[in-house]
Amino acid sequence: MATLAIDFDGTIHDWEHPVKVMGPPMPGAVEGMKELDMQGHKLVVFTARGNSTYVWDWLRYFGIPCSEVTNTKDGGFDCFFDDRNFPHFDPEKSARVWRAYVDHVTPYHGRA
Repeated sequence: MATLAIDFDGTIHDWEHPVKVMGPPMPGAVEGMKELDMQGHKLVVFTARGNSTYVWDWLRYFGIPCSEVTNTKDGGFDCFFDDRNFPHFDPEKSARVWRAYVDHVTPYHGRA
């Protein structure tokens, strides 16, 4: 299985909200994370936030699976998903972007 790093703000979490206010998940994020988890991938959530406790609590609240929360990009990931990867990431199309990401990662399923 692959080790996937997924950015938190703007990719999983609706980052239009101030840092001290936790907003809702991005459309498609909960379903996408659950599907990737069911495929057996290790899901690592990356955040630039200094305190990952808030991120863990938020992920648990919305039932989003995750193996680790980190703010270190160590390069040990097979794939990194970040809203900044897409020059015109449109939150209105977030569900389609998540679907495309899951479809892209699916070939890693069963990989040693």
